[in-house]
Amino acid sequence: MASVVNPRTHHPGFFCADCDVDTYVNQHYYMLKNRVWKLIAPDDPNVMLCLPCAERRLGRGLSRDDFRRAPVNKGQARVCRELAERLRRKP
Repeated sequence: MASVVNPRTHHPGFFCADCDVDTYVNQHYYMLKNRVWKLIAPDDPNVMLCLPCAERRLGRGLSRDDFRRAPVNKGQARVCRELAERLRRKP
């Protein structure tokens, strides 16, 4: 019998701080440039935010210039259509 996975137990740090969506399930994990992250999460640099909540806090849509050139972004863009769209978006 397969065991039931409780996301709160197995990956508790992946829940969006604003809307509580499970970013592990929807693949919304990424790395922004430090200057951008400081604008949206000045008090808690370790907070997790889904893409729409990050954009809401920023007050605009994310574009490719907002993201760090990090392997996680390239890898996640292969499985997360929303991230791939933002990485292609011009400022």
